[in-house]
Amino acid sequence: ISKIIETISNYQNTISEAVCNQNVATQRISENAGEATLGNVEITRTSERVNEGAESTVNGLTELQSSAEDLARMAVDLSDLVEGFQVGESAGKRAK
Repeated sequence: ISKIIETISNYQNTISEAVCNQNVATQRISENAGEATLGNVEITRTSERVNEGAESTVNGLTELQSSAEDLARMAVDLSDLVEGFQVGESAGKRAK
């Protein structure tokens, strides 16, 4: 009988250790899952910042293109004014 009790006690100890190890493993899995969730949240935030940056860049490029077009129109207008001034100046010299 004492041999059987000792065997049962050994089994209980083994089972108890296994349950303890399983609890530790489960806790680690839970912690890792929590860390992964935090990592995913950070990735999402970073992705949102990148999207905002890209949108800001597109807006800046659109404004830059518009400014370049305005500048090109002003250059044509200025060229026309200068040409008109030079033609008028040449005509004035011929009249003398």
